[in-house]
Amino acid sequence: MSILNSVSVWWHLTGVAVIVGVLWAVPSHHQSASFVFGKFVNDTGWSAHWYVVLIGLLLAQYTFSGYDASAHLSEETTGAQVNAARGIVRAIAWSWLAGGVLLARLTFAIQDYAGTQRSETGVPPAQIFLDALGTGGAKALLLIVIVAQLFCGNAEVAACSRMVFAFSRDGALPGSRW
Repeated sequence: MSILNSVSVWWHLTGVAVIVGVLWAVPSHHQSASFVFGKFVNDTGWSAHWYVVLIGLLLAQYTFSGYDASAHLSEETTGAQVNAARGIVRAIAWSWLAGGVLLARLTFAIQDYAGTQRSETGVPPAQIFLDALGTGGAKALLLIVIVAQLFCGNAEVAACSRMVFAFSRDGALPGSRW
């Protein structure tokens, strides 16, 4: 697991750098900074802007799914009183930074906003890749994303199994004694 987690960290950081670099260099058209950081669109049917902002944040929320693994693995961590907390803070900081850069670059790379919204793929980020890079480039970047998702799933399964073990050991789950 340690090796897979180390590879995962580098895959995610390198993957974000590759996606950001390609979306910066390849498309012939980029949205303006005022569009990326200033345009607010509410197509939800809700009048509360705060709610729309929260819905928009869901795109990046999965990147925060692993930060608490440092707490789950604290029994296995040397100097857990300090290092577990450091792991949580660093995971949140790097996820925030990499996720923010990635989302900004994706938004800059939107070629056709209306087309991206009504994408036949049903996945706006995939449509952004298709519009900006064509089929081959989109498939290459989606492969990076798919492998990253597999690494995330692997880490979540490992963290879940460790939590179930710890809760069972401490008698906190039904049927723990078995």
